[in-house]
Amino acid sequence: MGDGFPAADGLLPPPARLPALLQAWKRTGRLPALHRLRLPEATGLARGMLHALGIPPGLRAWAFLPEMAGLTAVHPPLLTDMTHGLYPLIARMHGMTSGAVE
Repeated sequence: MGDGFPAADGLLPPPARLPALLQAWKRTGRLPALHRLRLPEATGLARGMLHALGIPPGLRAWAFLPEMAGLTAVHPPLLTDMTHGLYPLIARMHGMTSGAVE
């Protein structure tokens, strides 16, 4: 829709565009509606944003951080009770405990 983020067609901005989008987010304090994304696109976008923010891929949590961000973008209610919703879901997906995810 002109904001650089995917519209209903699910197209993602090129990775080179992510730093500029993050700067715009810092200025305005909001991101475009990510809930319109499908999970694979939301996860890919989250991965690109984490890279653009300089989060080191060597972190143990890197294996599931993009998935967590993608899941919450497409299903925001997971943010209301992370310890009983999001963490157990990610833990089951990765064969971990909820505490390890937290």
